[in-house]
Amino acid sequence: SHPDRPKVEDAKKELLRSIRSLDAGSAFTVYAFHDTVSKWKPGLAKATAAAKDEVRKWVEALGAASWTNTYAALEEAIRASAADPRNNMGEDYGLFADTIFLLTDGSPTNSTGQAADAKGNPEWPKVLEAVRGWNKDKRVAIHCIGIGPEINAYFLSSLASENGGTFVKVK
Repeated sequence: SHPDRPKVEDAKKELLRSIRSLDAGSAFTVYAFHDTVSKWKPGLAKATAAAKDEVRKWVEALGAASWTNTYAALEEAIRASAADPRNNMGEDYGLFADTIFLLTDGSPTNSTGQAADAKGNPEWPKVLEAVRGWNKDKRVAIHCIGIGPEINAYFLSSLASENGGTFVKVK
């Protein structure tokens, strides 16, 4: 079997468990990130039974990938959140996310799948720095869930604590 398979399955299980626990008044969406970012839906969906069933099928169809383009995933998620100044925080406030859950089984890689650039500078500090700019008013809580032995716990705990979230390690 593929060595990444169990971790990916753990991540999917954890994600679907979280989605099942949402009450119907909540709204959510899901992004998958590897070399690119794919969205389940544009915008947020109400957490109805039908939506939960639809997203379960989408999540179960996701494959394993060795890239972890965390920067692009967080950029997309924050763009759809209360932190982005382009989003109208008046009448449209409820359409934008106020919480991000980042599930990962690795350390951030850049758009070419490397954990560091040609000079050996790691990718993860760039992600922290970017999020500090994107979420400077701390309008969005970022919770981090790390799965398996290859996570960058320092990065995930820093990202969570700097953005009013918590870091949880699974397995």
